[in-house]
Amino acid sequence: MANNNNLPQGYKQTELGIIPEDWEVKQISDFTSVVTGGTPSTQHAEYWGGDIRWMNSGELNLKFVYDVEGRITEEGLNNSSTHIIPAKCVLVGLAGQGKTRGTAAYNLVSLCTNQSIAAFLPTDTHSSLYLYYVIDSLYDYLRLLSSGDGGRGGLNKQILSSLNIVLPPLPEQKAIAEALSDVDDLITALDKKIAKKRLVKQGAMQELLTGKKRLPGFKEEWEEKKVKDIFKVTRGYVLSTNKTVERPDGYYKYPVYSSQTQNNGIMGYYSEYLFNDAITWTTDGANAGEVNLRRGKFYCTNVCGVLINEEGYSNDCIASIINMVAKSYVSYIGNPKLMNNVMAEINICIPSSIEEQQAIATILSDMDKEIADLEAQRDKYLLLKSGMMQKLLTGQIRLKTE
Repeated sequence: MANNNNLPQGYKQTELGIIPEDWEVKQISDFTSVVTGGTPSTQHAEYWGGDIRWMNSGELNLKFVYDVEGRITEEGLNNSSTHIIPAKCVLVGLAGQGKTRGTAAYNLVSLCTNQSIAAFLPTDTHSSLYLYYVIDSLYDYLRLLSSGDGGRGGLNKQILSSLNIVLPPLPEQKAIAEALSDVDDLITALDKKIAKKRLVKQGAMQELLTGKKRLPGFKEEWEEKKVKDIFKVTRGYVLSTNKTVERPDGYYKYPVYSSQTQNNGIMGYYSEYLFNDAITWTTDGANAGEVNLRRGKFYCTNVCGVLINEEGYSNDCIASIINMVAKSYVSYIGNPKLMNNVMAEINICIPSSIEEQQAIATILSDMDKEIADLEAQRDKYLLLKSGMMQKLLTGQIRLKTE
């Protein structure tokens, strides 16, 4: 039932939106302190390699930090601007070109940080874990707050200290944090299972794709062939991104593959296709030599080489074999490159029997399906968590507290 201001009963309007009446909007500096770290001089070897944990900003992507790689000595601690912070701080990246700036993490152990990390210290008046989820939800906003978004812009202590956030009563903060943490635990468990499955697949590939382990019923000798003996070697064409759409529809329905690795290499969707059921590899740049099997009809840009199967071999099996060796043929003189003429001359050892190729491909495909199923399950939990954060952190859904 709404009141005269068209607000739901028990809610109030604030500068951060509609929240429950017993919640508050507070500035970070009203209930905690923000500190930053530092880096001991690398010119002094005696400052490094001790027993004190020292975290760099690249490790913020761990999200929940149980340990870090860096170690400094007591002398390094005393001769730099870094200092030990307690466990259960909210950590925020202050600078960085990539995704680091604005990234939040939560340390479960005491440690030091470099100067590109700010830490919100724990207190008895707020739940640090609740604050972590709030700051994590503000990633895009924090990047807009910092100057030069998209370049080398930065956050600082003043910006973070003056940040306003919504604070429920402490018992409710803890209940919200616990609920979101339970979902994070499920996501983490799935990530570990996915990583384990990938390692198992990698081991299977090392044995099956090199002939070290043979499948029952296959005894024929493997044969050595050049890539050009099996495939027509060609490449894609230039296509401007403004001619593609982000999502497929009835007209723009063919995926366009480029040299990127995000989103399985898909740059967008186009109205025409160039190839059907072929193998691609990245010819230029940081991902040069990356080989992928592309099923169905697709378009690819000029930084993708293409292998068209003309001999009836198993694309699945041979794509995996080529991917194991391709990067060793990349030229790193200047911009990394693996050109068509080099790819064409690569020697690979393959099963002479199409049936064995297909049997190997089936095993690896089954492993891929297991991994894909786990990834889909994890993505569902990520979507669930996103919805929970939206509703719990704004008070749209209230949790019972004792």
